[in-house]
Amino acid sequence: RSYKGRVMGRANHLELVLVKIDASQELPAVELGDSDRARVGQIAYAFGDSFDSLQNDDQAAMSLGVVSGIYDLDQKHGDAVYTGRVLETSAAVNPNQDGGPLVDRDGKLLGIITLNYDDSKFTGLAIPVNVLKPAIARIRRDYQSQPVVVEAPAAPGPAAPPAGEAWLGAEVKE
Repeated sequence: RSYKGRVMGRANHLELVLVKIDASQELPAVELGDSDRARVGQIAYAFGDSFDSLQNDDQAAMSLGVVSGIYDLDQKHGDAVYTGRVLETSAAVNPNQDGGPLVDRDGKLLGIITLNYDDSKFTGLAIPVNVLKPAIARIRRDYQSQPVVVEAPAAPGPAAPPAGEAWLGAEVKE
């Protein structure tokens, strides 16, 4: 089925766009999980439109794997813009799956797939849902008729110099 929708808002630095779908009936929705409770080794499923699976066979592509790592990603690959905490998965992640869900065995959203990856590992990554929740809440709260734009937080400035001399984080007084 096709539905019309409107963009409620976006947070480019999180690769997030929130769309409100106009439907005449209640639609099923994925429940937001708790990515802080994700553990290495737990089952995870990745969904998306790999190799145009939606157009070719009217089904989303799905792959099964595990959460294989949880860490901070500090590089950008290709057109990806997100850096920060990621959930690494052994589930196959292919082109056209970016923006798709990574869900746990109960069908709760663990994260949103990003095509950014760590060159040393080349595995599928997802932006944890708990990283996205504040932006989702702000967009839902502030949306009126114009899309809400959530900007990236300002980079922290340089730390204040310590009083006296410092050596390896210890203050030295004479």
